[in-house]
Amino acid sequence: MRIIFIILFSVVSVVHLTGCFLGKTRLADLTKPLLMPLLAFIEVAFLLPFLPGSQHVMLMLVLALAFCFLGDTMLLGTNDLSFTSGAGAFLIAHLFYINLFSQPMLHQQFSSVLLLGGAALSIILAAVSYILLGKPKAPVGGGIVIYAFVLFVLNLFTIAAFIKTPSVAAAAAAAGSLLFLLSDSILGYSVFRKDFKNSRFFIMLTYIPAQVLLTTGAVLPLLS
Repeated sequence: MRIIFIILFSVVSVVHLTGCFLGKTRLADLTKPLLMPLLAFIEVAFLLPFLPGSQHVMLMLVLALAFCFLGDTMLLGTNDLSFTSGAGAFLIAHLFYINLFSQPMLHQQFSSVLLLGGAALSIILAAVSYILLGKPKAPVGGGIVIYAFVLFVLNLFTIAAFIKTPSVAAAAAAAGSLLFLLSDSILGYSVFRKDFKNSRFFIMLTYIPAQVLLTTGAVLPLLS
C-alpha cells in the first residue's frame, strides 16, 4: 500500500510540475489539491504499524497536511481573500509542525535567554520580510508579519534540533523548513514585488520537497 501511494504521489508531483512549467494552468490547478492528501496517506501508511506510539506524530502530521491542502486549494484563487485565507491555513499548519519539532527541544534544558533570543530573532526576521515585500497595507501586511514569525520559529526549532542532535531525520526537517521558507519567499516576491516567468514552477519545485522532507523528519525517528 505504501508503494502505491508513493508512486501516485510521485506521478502527480511530476504532472503538476510539468503543468506549472509549461503554463498549463488547468492541469496545474487540477493536480495541486491532490498532493498533500497523497502525502498524508504515505505518512499514515508508514506510521500505522507503530501505533499507539506513533499516534501523536500521526495526528499532528495529518492535521498539518490537511491545513496545507486547504491552503493549496485557497491559493488557487486570485483575489486578496483567497491569498489571506490560504496563508492563514498554512500558518495553522506550521503550528502543528512546530508542535512536532519543538517537543524534543523543549524537553531539554534551555535557558530563558536563549528562548527569548530566538523569539526576538524571529520577530526581527518577520519585520525584515515585511519591509522587503514592500510594506503591504493592512490587513495583509499584519498577516505577513505574523505568518513570517511563525515560519521563522519553525525554522529555528528544526535548525536548533539538528545542531543539538545531528541525525538524518533532523537534517531532513531542517532542510524542509528552509525549503518552505524559500518557496514562500518566491511566492511573496511574485505576489508583492514582481511576477516572473515560471514563478509558479519554482514555488512548487521547492514546496513539494519541503513537505516531503518535513514529514520525513517527523516520521523517521519512529521507524528506527
